[in-house]
Amino acid sequence: MIFSEPILNSFTGLNFLAVGLQSPLLATTNEAEYAPIVLTGVLLSLVVIYLASKIGGELFRMMDLPPVLGELVGGVLVGASALHLVVFPDSGAAGSDSIIMTILQFINNLSPDAVTSIFQSQSEVVSVLAELGVIILLFEIGLESDLKELQKVGYQATIVACVGVAVPFAAGTAGLILLFHAPVIPAIFAGAALTATSIGITSKVLSEIGQLKSREGQIIVGAAVIDDILGIIVLAVVASLAKTGEVDIFNVIYLIVSATVFLIGSILLGKYFNQSFVAIANKLQTRGNLIIPAFIFAFFMAFLGSAIHLEAILGAFAAGLVLDETDKRKELDEQVKPVADMLVPVFFVTVGAKVDLGVLNPLVPENREGLI
Repeated sequence: MIFSEPILNSFTGLNFLAVGLQSPLLATTNEAEYAPIVLTGVLLSLVVIYLASKIGGELFRMMDLPPVLGELVGGVLVGASALHLVVFPDSGAAGSDSIIMTILQFINNLSPDAVTSIFQSQSEVVSVLAELGVIILLFEIGLESDLKELQKVGYQATIVACVGVAVPFAAGTAGLILLFHAPVIPAIFAGAALTATSIGITSKVLSEIGQLKSREGQIIVGAAVIDDILGIIVLAVVASLAKTGEVDIFNVIYLIVSATVFLIGSILLGKYFNQSFVAIANKLQTRGNLIIPAFIFAFFMAFLGSAIHLEAILGAFAAGLVLDETDKRKELDEQVKPVADMLVPVFFVTVGAKVDLGVLNPLVPENREGLI
């Protein structure tokens, strides 16, 4: 991690550790005195997030619905749509819109500029925790999936993914042009947006209803992975059209080749990596001898996925599939669950918190065209 010089010089011992755990994003404040307040804001945000996730999950479980839906709804309630406890600047919110920031301003007598700076840093830390949550979720889903079963349903998953991308893209683009006379480029962008799915939410729901390892579940997960890759390619084509009016063929070929090599390489890697991983875990004598090497591998694969312009979550999923073939899969799965229980709810509540249901209000004239 990289820390700003003022932060390094101002904290020692446990305080230094606390700042380090917050992430290098605190360096963006450039004022060491704000670091403890940012930490306070992150802690209070986590209290709200965990309360929302647990209450929402329990209520939806009582209604015999997947708890993840309760976490999403809990996020909506504490987020921009209702209570404004957990809001984010990338959703258009300001520091003054956050109840948590209002509390911190009252306690610490902060200036408006300080509130803005702290709000930015605090939001970035929570967002990073949410991203880590979804990476660990996909790693866990990979561990719970069956690589051999995925290979068996590969052609079915490919068909589902291709139809799931082509139909929304074509229908969305054509509908906007023919029915609403939208310009071609914006219509194509909207059509491309409709191809997106959430492999994280999909896989979590399947896991919670006990259908992840079923044939249908494996088809859905496989299709979601391929769908993500196809979506990235579609967005690359659309972005190229918007910038230059032409399709960057080399970029498209690069994405297709890199995605294919990455996924096939990950599968082949498992045959040679598994024994080495088990041997390393058996030789390590300190605490975390199994889970730490597993996370090193998962985060490295996530890094590779991100580095080749795919998604970090696809790398984490591939890592889970590889380690699913090891003799220590069950033991590793049990050790990953507590970590996932800590970070995955942050992702789902954050997703819900960023939703603004106000844009669905038909009484606001500016919303009507979009709603139609």
